[in-house]
Amino acid sequence: MIYNDTVELLDYAFNNFNLVTIPKGKEYSLNGKKFVTNEMYSFPITNNEEITEEITQEGLFEIKNQFQENIVTLPINEIKTPKIKEEKQIMEEKNGVFGSLNAFIIIAILATLSSLIFIKIKKKRLRLRKPW
Repeated sequence: MIYNDTVELLDYAFNNFNLVTIPKGKEYSLNGKKFVTNEMYSFPITNNEEITEEITQEGLFEIKNQFQENIVTLPINEIKTPKIKEEKQIMEEKNGVFGSLNAFIIIAILATLSSLIFIKIKKKRLRLRKPW
C-alpha cells in the first residue's frame, strides 16, 4: 500500500525547505560582550527565506527572517573575559610605583650625601684638635 499523500508531502518539504545549521561554539558579539552557542542548532527555512542572527539585550540568540519575524530563540552563553586595564590606569600605576621608587632614591642619595658631609666635618674637627 503506497500513501501518495505522504510522498507528496515529503516531496514538497524537500523541494521547498532547507535545513540551516549553526555549529556549537560559534561566537557572536554585542556591545563589547562575546557570546558562544551552547550546542549545534538546526532548523528549517523556506528556500526564498533570508535569516539574520541576533543577540538580544537579555542575552538570548534569535533567528529572524527578512520580515523580522522570529523563527527561533535559543540559549547562548556569554564568554567572561578578564577586564583589561585602560592605558591611563596602567600609567597611573606605573607613575605610582616609579614615583615611590624615585622618592626612595632621592632619600637614599640625600642620606648618603649628608653622611659623607658629616664624616668630612668630623675628620676636619679631629685634625684641628690633634696637636702635631
